[in-house]
Amino acid sequence: MSLLERTAMDQYKLKALLCAIETGSLNRAAEKLHCTQSGLSQLMNGVEQELGFKILERTHRGIGLTKEGQELYPFLLDMEGSYSLLEEKTRRIREGRKRPLRIGAFSSMANLWLPSILKEYKGRHESLLFDIRVGTDIIHQWLTEGKIDIAFGDDRRCRGFSFIPLQKDRYEAVLPPSFLHTGQKEITRDELIAYPLLMAPMNDLTYYLDIPPRKDISVTCDDDYTLLSMVKAGLGATAMPRLSLSRLPEGVLCLPLVPEVHRTLGIALPLHPTKEAEDLASFACSWIKTGSGFHAGH
Repeated sequence: MSLLERTAMDQYKLKALLCAIETGSLNRAAEKLHCTQSGLSQLMNGVEQELGFKILERTHRGIGLTKEGQELYPFLLDMEGSYSLLEEKTRRIREGRKRPLRIGAFSSMANLWLPSILKEYKGRHESLLFDIRVGTDIIHQWLTEGKIDIAFGDDRRCRGFSFIPLQKDRYEAVLPPSFLHTGQKEITRDELIAYPLLMAPMNDLTYYLDIPPRKDISVTCDDDYTLLSMVKAGLGATAMPRLSLSRLPEGVLCLPLVPEVHRTLGIALPLHPTKEAEDLASFACSWIKTGSGFHAGH
């Protein structure tokens, strides 16, 4: 059996194990993996025999991790990312091409920072290719699964990885003019949440403004302008970081929140970053900190 065949077999075992852990059920995991529950159970038993100890705790409610399994779990995730990198690297070598530098970024950072950063950086590294993904909450998953080499996001979504803080990005209330009193210059959290709210996962208002669960309009998207258009139509108010407000449409007003609420923007790298990712992170840090393109609040 060749090295790649053995690697593929080990990768399947790892994928099956992580699927069982994430679903909490051998039955649901077997359905996702398109195999039988008995076959998956035998595979898990074989993995534990190879390790020399139990990592799965089986109960009538499903499966969970033993103490030993909890200790191994972060390394299993890291192995999954490494397998993905190995697979991609071998494919690129066979094709005689270099793998692109995979970048994950918030929509606002991708719009306002990345074009200038990458244009200048590529001028110094002409052969370098880029693969850019735009998202918000999924940034953490991409880093965990080894699907991106570097992330431009905030400290909350990049928690657990090597994070380089760059700038604080202040939240502002975003409202249609009809919601405001004449001459109003600022707004408190309690005043804001008294209005119908547009709740978008990308703005994470439940966390940043500590808003209790309530029945409001939920907008599931990673497009800042879509949310602003909803405000313009008078469907409700919201709060957004200033970096997301660079394309403010007519008929939408922004007011500072009192007291100030902000997120911390920065760059995140995985546990074992590539040299290209480290080089880009260093370049981007210098570019942003010199004020070359930062458009959020100061």
